[in-house]
Amino acid sequence: MKNGFQPKADTAFSLVEVVVALGIFAFSILTIIGLMGSSLKVTRDNEERIQAANVATVLMERYREMINQEVRRAAGRQADAISWNNFPLPANPAGGNSFSSSVQWIDNVGAVTSREEAAFGLKHLITSEPVKGSAAQLVRCSLQLIWPVESADKDSPQKNTYVATTAFVANPW
Repeated sequence: MKNGFQPKADTAFSLVEVVVALGIFAFSILTIIGLMGSSLKVTRDNEERIQAANVATVLMERYREMINQEVRRAAGRQADAISWNNFPLPANPAGGNSFSSSVQWIDNVGAVTSREEAAFGLKHLITSEPVKGSAAQLVRCSLQLIWPVESADKDSPQKNTYVATTAFVANPW
């Protein structure tokens, strides 16, 4: 008795075809995995840069507020003293044309901390000059945040930096 189903010899995949297909599949998977690793590194670097930008923005805004309060207090328009404790920038903007040579260690919110607990190294360039015809001061503030912390106090090619600059007028009124 004959069965109506008879397999044809050319309907199956050959061993060569299976090996070639597995090779293409393995190459594709390895390429995708390789791209995922580099994209994760780029994502981490971007997160660190965004965090540095946020810290720099917070520091500059806080500095502007504190300098304005200090100028008003000196002019007798504000009685409260300002606490500069744990704040990494100087109370008296000084002249200069280069970033500070020493590194200050700051945490994720911009407060001074120890090197072991620091998220960033900070260097600053702050200048002040009188505005002609008034008692106001023009303050220029540039901040350089450096990470990783291990590379902040030496000339390391592996360090990342973020520089932010602002200028504001400190008014005594």
